[in-house]
Amino acid sequence: MSVVPASAGVARTATLGDPTGAEAVAAASKAADTARERAAGYLLATRLQQLPERAASRLGGEATGAVIT
Repeated sequence: MSVVPASAGVARTATLGDPTGAEAVAAASKAADTARERAAGYLLATRLQQLPERAASRLGGEATGAVIT
């Protein structure tokens, strides 16, 4: 194993084996899944924050707290 500097300046260990090996593919897939989940969570949170603001602007500021029944 050798130490490869990461982009954030933190050292991480990495094997210098086959970059297309099964372990590398599995790690890349896991990283991609994590990134997709984080992006989806961020987009959902942003959208949920925007909905009341947009509703208020469409109603001329009358909707300050939407109640769903």
